Amino acid sequence: MPMPVTPEALSEQAKNYHQLLKIALEFPQLRSWTIWGFSDRHSWVPRAFKGYGSALPWEENCQAKPARAALRDALRGGG
Repeated sequence: MPMPVTPEALSEQAKNYHQLLKIALEFPQLRSWTIWGFSDRHSWVPRAFKGYGSALPWEENCQAKPARAALRDALRGGG
């Protein structure tokens, strides 16, 4: 997402994570779902895409972002 991060962008990110995981879970063949990283502290995104970052469910200090709750809700079957 473009930096600096806004609350609106974090909300949109959470919706996107939720929707993608929910769609993936509709397929019984699904055996894994991968996120390339854990926290934004060690993310490859800012190095690969200048001006972008904050791509993962936990921020630089390993505090959960709204995306983390969205993933949990999708796994629990929440809508």
